[in-house]
Amino acid sequence: PGGRMLETITHLPAGRALQGLVDLFAELTRCETRESFDPWREIERLSREATPRGIEVDLTLHDGPTGHTGSIVGLTLENLSIGSIFAAAFDDMAARYERCALRLDPSRSWSRTVLSGGLPRRLTALRQAIERRLADRPLRAPESAEAALEGLARFARDRLDRPTTAGESRSLSP
Repeated sequence: PGGRMLETITHLPAGRALQGLVDLFAELTRCETRESFDPWREIERLSREATPRGIEVDLTLHDGPTGHTGSIVGLTLENLSIGSIFAAAFDDMAARYERCALRLDPSRSWSRTVLSGGLPRRLTALRQAIERRLADRPLRAPESAEAALEGLARFARDRLDRPTTAGESRSLSP
């Protein structure tokens, strides 16, 4: 009714998929030392210093709108590093965000992009990868982990005359 709908795509490979990679690499560190540490700080530094150099990461590590199995290809002894793998993973996330944005609006008529979740707020290298893909639109990382979702709820409440039901929304899964 009235053609007013907020279109979204959910369950993209993002924080959970990246956490799988963190767990993989952090497992070795936990074996060496029993001290607790924040692996994201080191990943941030290493990924900013690295380039993927032939590595392709597919972060589809759980069922979602872009598939259900992921991969890391192109690994060599020369590029096998946490920084290079995560730089490639950030590039994959950014490319997926761009593809999904174009699925929602092929004419690119949106005026800005708001990211959700804690990682875009914390990881400059991830934000920069997304900015490279969506360079022609302002990008805002959330001030808190739930800021973008809170904003979407306010947007929907302010724009819709009545609550919508799940049946009224369009499914964007393949």
